[in-house]
Amino acid sequence: QIAGSEQNKTVIGLENISQEMSLLYDSVDIAQQARILVNTVNNTDSLRNAAILIKQLYKKGDLDALLKNGAQETAMGALSDEEVKKYIESQNNEWMKKLPDMMKNNTCFIAIGALHLAGENGIISQLSNAGFKVKPYKSK
Repeated sequence: QIAGSEQNKTVIGLENISQEMSLLYDSVDIAQQARILVNTVNNTDSLRNAAILIKQLYKKGDLDALLKNGAQETAMGALSDEEVKKYIESQNNEWMKKLPDMMKNNTCFIAIGALHLAGENGIISQLSNAGFKVKPYKSK
């Protein structure tokens, strides 16, 4: 966001924090929310390591491994693989309601979490299937 603003680019959010929290927490009961919170507090080192793994897999361009390992590592047992997949796909589907119109007449740089990229319901696949040219950004 900062880099885009510094280059006088328009920066637009795909969702706000209320929408993200609603998507995550409205779909699980209070007991599950408590497990997620406790799990997060008790596993900060493991979650940090999961973030490092996700970053490494992303930099290697290994989206299959990212999809296979990323959700499992991030959830750390607080959510099932299916729940993580459902959450990610729900966000992707919501974003796909907005992205095509945003991209119709403009070249766009879209920054999203790495787990949203991979798979048949990932943003890359959905945008490609919608006829858009998608290419990775190579940081310097």
